[in-house]
Amino acid sequence: MTKPMTKADVSQDIRSAGLVRRYHTWPVLHHQTIAEHTWQVMRLYVLIFEQFPRSEVWYHMLFHDIGEVQTGDIPYPMKRNNHLLKHEMDILEHIALLSMNITLPELGHIEYLRFKFCDLLDCAEQGQYEARLGNQYMGVVADQRDGLCSIIHKMDDEDRVKAKAYCLEKNIQID
Repeated sequence: MTKPMTKADVSQDIRSAGLVRRYHTWPVLHHQTIAEHTWQVMRLYVLIFEQFPRSEVWYHMLFHDIGEVQTGDIPYPMKRNNHLLKHEMDILEHIALLSMNITLPELGHIEYLRFKFCDLLDCAEQGQYEARLGNQYMGVVADQRDGLCSIIHKMDDEDRVKAKAYCLEKNIQID
């Protein structure tokens, strides 16, 4: 007989972390989970930058959001518009990761820009997907121009060309 799960067990369970819903405060037709988001970020990285990253980058991408099993997924606009909230949530998510014995490796500048671009690009693609399903509310999520442009301008020339080409091909506005 298995032992009953407690609240502490759930908040420490890495498998359960993948089941946390993104956009939980937003009207959606498809509930994307952290596991789905993680796969999308990894897929985008390989497709856009045409290479498999170092194992530390894979690890970072795989576990970057699992702290949300304890904190929840705070809506991006709230974190973007409230730097104090973002800072506090980053601390709480870091503490959550540590409680699960996860330490995210430091990424180099280029790797970090690539990761953040793919992380934000998944929001744009998810918004587009929802909009194609008929969800008119997700246009705001699909419009990630400011964030994507900010990251693209920090990339080196080769990555910038690849990132822009992908966005153009997928009809994701960046200008």
